[in-house]
Amino acid sequence: MSNMYAQNPLYTHPDILSKLSLSCRDAAKIGARVRVYGLRLWQFFDMLVEQDFKCLICGATLNGGSKTHIDHSHTSGAVRGLLCHICNHGLGVFKDNPDTLRKAAAYLETQT
Repeated sequence: MSNMYAQNPLYTHPDILSKLSLSCRDAAKIGARVRVYGLRLWQFFDMLVEQDFKCLICGATLNGGSKTHIDHSHTSGAVRGLLCHICNHGLGVFKDNPDTLRKAAAYLETQT
């Protein structure tokens, strides 16, 4: 195996290869997106594997593509995990406020 392949996270993560079919262009897009949050591509793939390719909130399957979102604190900038686009959007709508999210959950539980 050449050094290029040894350093490529796609070749060092057999779980990624078996679950994702990424073109070089898709991998480059993901690489650009993860760098915004101070991550390297291999760290993003590590997170996917650690989370068993699941959203940390709803458990939906994550494919690593454009609908896989890197959740982060808007206060500190720290990366919290990977979410599906729906859960990430939901947190954003509630401005990452746990109290408001709890109130919304309580409301739903009393209204159904």
